[in-house]
Amino acid sequence: MSWVSAGAAGLAIVAVAASFIAGFQANLAGERATVAEARRVAALAVEEPNFDRALLLAVEAIQLWDSSETRVNLVRVFSSAARVTSVIRIREDGVAPASMSLSDNGTRASVIDSDDDVRLLDLDNRSQLGSTPRPEESW
Repeated sequence: MSWVSAGAAGLAIVAVAASFIAGFQANLAGERATVAEARRVAALAVEEPNFDRALLLAVEAIQLWDSSETRVNLVRVFSSAARVTSVIRIREDGVAPASMSLSDNGTRASVIDSDDDVRLLDLDNRSQLGSTPRPEESW
């Protein structure tokens, strides 16, 4: 009887160990599938001719798997866009660009920010040419 009990206990231990290994393998397979999907989406982003869709795909790839590989693909999407000429940063807390218009020759832009101020920017010199006055100022 003791041999039967020992054998049953041994089989139970083997079964528990096998279930832990199977769970680990399932998690590993899930992670590999997520990485493969992120790589696929990132590759689609680089090949996509529509810039807006390419940008969305590149960001989605980063959200699936945040790695240097997916971030490089986002940079590739940006570098493939002929219309991206500059990055605009507004150095005021809580103020962000709301909309932007680009001149025909691409050298100037007007930006409406979240405070409803209008700024005229020189993209070649990366400088602000002017802005709407504050409420205490007049034109």
